[in-house]
Amino acid sequence: MNYDDDDKIKYEPSDRNEFINDLNDEINVFYLLKRLSPKIRQIVELKAQGYKYQEIGNIVGKSENAIKQTFWRIRKKIVKV
Repeated sequence: MNYDDDDKIKYEPSDRNEFINDLNDEINVFYLLKRLSPKIRQIVELKAQGYKYQEIGNIVGKSENAIKQTFWRIRKKIVKV
């Protein structure tokens, strides 16, 4: 992978498979996020931004244990997909 003068990523022919795999991963994540309720999506986005379970709980008005349980359920659903 190289960068051109405009700082855009330019994939070399040897990187095309990597690019396709990365794109497929992004599409899959997008699809999974769209299937979540807005509240659960907010929790996932906060975790992705680096918030701790307790902080997420404070933001959304739930206990730290409730947030951990939410993530456990999300992981369980993702494994099924």
